[in-house]
Amino acid sequence: MADETIKPFRPLGNYDWPSTPVNRNIDRIKSLLKKRLFRSKNNGGIDLERLQPAEEHLLDKVAAPPANKPLIEELDFTLEDWISEENPKQPIKTLIFPPCDRENFLRSWAGEKEYPILELDDFERKISNAPDKISDLFDQDILVIPRLEDWFRRSETHLASVRLLLSALETPPQKIIIGCNSWAWQFLRKACEIDAVCIDPLTFQAFDTKRLGRWLESLSEGITDASLNFKSAKSGGDAFDFKPGSEQHNDYMSDLANKSLGIPWVAWNIWRASLQTDSDKEPPIKDATMSESAVETLWITELRDFALPNRHDQNALLVLQTLLIHNGLSRADIELTVPTSQYTNVIPSLIHSGMVDKIEDIYHCVPAAYPAIRDGLRSAGFPVDIL
Repeated sequence: MADETIKPFRPLGNYDWPSTPVNRNIDRIKSLLKKRLFRSKNNGGIDLERLQPAEEHLLDKVAAPPANKPLIEELDFTLEDWISEENPKQPIKTLIFPPCDRENFLRSWAGEKEYPILELDDFERKISNAPDKISDLFDQDILVIPRLEDWFRRSETHLASVRLLLSALETPPQKIIIGCNSWAWQFLRKACEIDAVCIDPLTFQAFDTKRLGRWLESLSEGITDASLNFKSAKSGGDAFDFKPGSEQHNDYMSDLANKSLGIPWVAWNIWRASLQTDSDKEPPIKDATMSESAVETLWITELRDFALPNRHDQNALLVLQTLLIHNGLSRADIELTVPTSQYTNVIPSLIHSGMVDKIEDIYHCVPAAYPAIRDGLRSAGFPVDIL
């Protein structure tokens, strides 16, 4: 491969987690201790009281969406030979992604390639008109289902469309690419043995310290009206500086790789939320007339800590689990999928804690909170996803 930064997708189960749940708990405790000492020992950093969140227009210049951009070339490379093959042995390619991807990576990718997308409504309409000709529905060279989790709700009575799809996929007439949330995949493995039909699923490789730093730094390379510095508010160190004689970035970027679990959209959301400006100075990149010799600084603060529900708060844990499986639900669908009706105050409390937000009447787990949510569910004995 000419470009070593492009990493092909790997078989599911080979994800190189940047840190373990135990290590993350230890890091969380260390972080709390450090924050107690921060005000008196900032070691070249800046007083947090001087900082304010960077404005949205500035964030869109230094960390523009999409949050999944580096995966585009990697998926292209992964599927290149398969796409060009006329009659591949495996006409089904299954791609598993962690939850909290707000931009629907696979749908965007398919749109750029102009591959047709099989929508649930269209599938259900066609099979109701011709139930004996399910396999004839796939009349395209390459067909894409971006999010299979949108095709069902977690209950035995709401899996009919997925079961019909799996029946049709026993003899697919051409290539089909299926994307699925890693939590939904685990559920479907148990509920309808999806892995017997969609074999050998793939997922991307974890973003380690070096790869993550290289990508985040590249997001601001197009800015020519100012010289930007990204400094740690704690130490004053450059977030993109290499340690002498080492291939690792400084501590911040290493911490970000660990906290984000190596997931690009989680890291991107944490990164944007961490960028602050000095309230005592003019905002950086104020306009396009700024002198090229100007040097501006964006200060990087530590990730906030999330107050996780404990193992006794089953209602909150169940809501978080179902939101991860479905990548977002309305209140009505939450009531359908959570096996309890006694959780009326749970959703507001999860929103207040910063773990859940609401966009156009749909509740989602917040991307930056996902690692903490995953650790909390694991600690409470819930089955978790596999990458």
